[in-house]
This record gives sequence, C-alpha cells and structure tokens, in this order.
Amino acid sequence: MLRDKRAVITGSTSGIGLSYAKALAAEGVHVCINGFGDAAAIEAERASLEAKGVKAIYSDADMTPVSSMSRRWMNFRTRNGTRSLPLTCRPPFTR
Repeated sequence: MLRDKRAVITGSTSGIGLSYAKALAAEGVHVCINGFGDAAAIEAERASLEAKGVKAIYSDADMTPVSSMSRRWMNFRTRNGTRSLPLTCRPPFTR
C-alpha cells in the first residue's frame, strides 16, 4: 500500500523522526530526511535507508517557519509527484 510513495519527514536525523523514516523505508517508501546534526552520522543513516531498496535524500533546510515548510513541501511534491506525504517530527519553533 505504501510502496513507491514518497515522504518528507522533518526532524528525522535522529529520534522519533528517524524511527519513522526507517519504518517507512522498510515499507518501500522513498524518504527525504531533514534536520540538523553531524554530517557523517546523517550520511550513514541516509545510506542505511537506501540499503532498504528505496531512494533516500537529505535536506538541511530549516523548516521552522511554516512558510518555509510549505514552500519546501510544494517544491518536493512538484519534483516527486503527488503520491507524497509530509510528516513533521520536530518540536515547533526550535532548531
């Protein structure tokens, strides 16, 4: 049911967001992880997601302002099709 859909998951470089990314990738969902942290650790997590057979990309875009998140979501949806879903896993207004 989820195979080949796409998800943008904010706050997904660690914690609950990363757990969601892993679970979705295991179901065949292509993921865009987003957040801040150690570049090498983030790349290792991104590569481990791709090892599940899905496309995994990373964006370090600051999703704190709602207008920024909406704009990024529309750009992602335009590039990747309408079979995409956003998932926010970050506390509001934090960095």
